[in-house]
Amino acid sequence: HKPPNSVASCSSQLGMTDLVTFSSFHNSRTALIRRMRSDMSIRTGKIFDEQLPADWIEQCKSTHCNEAHVCFTACTPENMARAHAAGLYVMAWFPHPQNKEIWSKHTEDAVLYEKVSRSGVDMMCVNKPDLLKVVHDRMSREMAA
Repeated sequence: HKPPNSVASCSSQLGMTDLVTFSSFHNSRTALIRRMRSDMSIRTGKIFDEQLPADWIEQCKSTHCNEAHVCFTACTPENMARAHAAGLYVMAWFPHPQNKEIWSKHTEDAVLYEKVSRSGVDMMCVNKPDLLKVVHDRMSREMAA
């Protein structure tokens, strides 16, 4: 693995700082990248597993993350409103298709993508980007009408 500073320097040298988010499950890693690159144009995200802890917003803020990466199951309008009020962007992530525990209870389909989109999430990391595009285009047409 490359040290965090070399990755941050590389993204800066390539002019990609605004296209990159440095994220981790580990608070110490996002805090380290923030300390090394204190300008807030560097985006950092805290990744949470399927069980969102009660102090998730505080965890993001304590390490100066400006994004929270949460499992789609935590994407409720209430959670998104709390995150946005705290100044956080939220990315919903969808587990690997072989995660039987999650997918035995849910189906990664257009209905789920629309539900998560309508929760107020800012970004989605999905396993079916072609399907998300269809949902996004349909929702955009509905909003324009």
